[in-house]
Amino acid sequence: MYFDRHFSLISGYRYLLKDVIKFLNDINSMGSVEKTLVDVGCGKMPYKRILSNWTYVGIDNVTESDATPDLYGDLTNLPLRDKECDLLLTVWVLDDVFQLDKAFKEMERVLKDDGMICLIENQSTNLHNHPYDYFRFSPSAIERLGKENGLTVVEVRSYGGDFALIGFSLIIIFRNFFNLMKLDLYARPFYCSIINLFFRPLDRFFSLDVFNNRFKGNSIGHCYTLKKIILEK
Repeated sequence: MYFDRHFSLISGYRYLLKDVIKFLNDINSMGSVEKTLVDVGCGKMPYKRILSNWTYVGIDNVTESDATPDLYGDLTNLPLRDKECDLLLTVWVLDDVFQLDKAFKEMERVLKDDGMICLIENQSTNLHNHPYDYFRFSPSAIERLGKENGLTVVEVRSYGGDFALIGFSLIIIFRNFFNLMKLDLYARPFYCSIINLFFRPLDRFFSLDVFNNRFKGNSIGHCYTLKKIILEK
């Protein structure tokens, strides 16, 4: 499966890829051509091929010159009718949205009563996308934002615990160091491969139930599934 060179290759963040891809594959297994999945902040639509069971619609405000979304808009102003969406997906998007309450209200508005919202968000990562990098999210934050806007969290999956975060940080440090020397293009396959091959098994081992989640406190991020709160009449 393809994301981009940072996630697809072992010379990128390979230990992140497996957990996130598993989440997306699980989303795909619930889909059908009669159901619409809307990917907000789709960019170049790298997840479209993974989500092939759904009728896929990509929405973006087009900050990338070669991005060609199906519809133009963003999380605070979705070009969709009320209750039009079976599943709404965002992948590393909310951290770049300042008006979070407005975004959650929009997601709730366009979601069918039996629909789902799936979010993949960072808890710990490097600064990026200046000046639009605003937030990092703990599960408690997503739970409260959802609850205050008519949504409830039904599942939270961590991707990358303490040891994955150490590996992720080392990749950033080495990347910056070798960029200074203009050698990163040549050095990256070596240091990324070594870090991935060492820290991914460590992270998986210390995720075993016997450790009772003690090594997940510094998770790189989480995959969330939310549903509407339907009030009984």
